[in-house]
Amino acid sequence: MDEYELTAIEVTRENVTTPLSFREGRIVVVTDLGTRFWYADIEGIEPKELLEALAASDNIRIALSAVTTDGRVLRGIGFMHPNVTRGSAAVRGDGELEGIG
Repeated sequence: MDEYELTAIEVTRENVTTPLSFREGRIVVVTDLGTRFWYADIEGIEPKELLEALAASDNIRIALSAVTTDGRVLRGIGFMHPNVTRGSAAVRGDGELEGIG
C-alpha cells in the first residue's frame, strides 16, 4: 500500500474543472494479488457547491488531477462520494491512476 499526501486537487465534472480548496487530502494505492486500485480521501473541501451538486446528482463520475507533496502529478477517473455535512469526499478510482511508478 502506497499513500500520497496532496497539496493541490482539481476535479473535472461535466466538462467543468474546479480547483478545490481543502484542509487535508491523500490518495492511497493498494496492490492485492496483482491487482492495483486506488482511492482518495479529501477533508475540508471548498467550494461546498461541488459537494452539493454531486449529492443531488446520479452522475458522480469525475476526472481527478492532484499534486503530491513531492511534486508528482497524479491523474485518474473515479466516482466522488460527497459528505456535504462534513465537507469531505471519498473518491473511488475507476481504472489506472497515472503518475505512479
